[in-house]
Amino acid sequence: MGHFDSEFKVSRGCPVELKRFIFLAMPGFSALDLGSGVDALAAANKAAEQILFRWKIVSEDGAPVVSSAGMNIAVEGALPAVQNGDCIVVCASIDTQKGPTSERINAWLRKATRQEARLCGLGGGALYLALIGLAQKGKICAHWRLQPVLRKPS
Repeated sequence: MGHFDSEFKVSRGCPVELKRFIFLAMPGFSALDLGSGVDALAAANKAAEQILFRWKIVSEDGAPVVSSAGMNIAVEGALPAVQNGDCIVVCASIDTQKGPTSERINAWLRKATRQEARLCGLGGGALYLALIGLAQKGKICAHWRLQPVLRKPS
């Protein structure tokens, strides 16, 4: 177990355009979700032996954010200007439906969609996007614990 039956080869060509990821850390986010998102991009860069992805971790106002485990996480700044092709990753509490939404963040995310940025969520981030009306075409992939909240009443 843990071994490949056949040889694993890494392509050295650039399979994707350089992408910029903006991780938005919101109060109560899971540090595990944020870390796994960033680590996946770092691993892809390492496997490709080149920089395919860049990322920045931000908060609404640039201040540190407290995670679900009570860790105070420093960020690299406040909500940045969005560029066409950016991918914004909303990292929110799995219990985000119990908390208020931020009009500043909501406006920033709506503007990002008009600038053709891609939106995704980790943890409660998918629910946050659905709650503010940014889930595309009623389809969303989310943590299984959010299924009862996201399911439409019959």
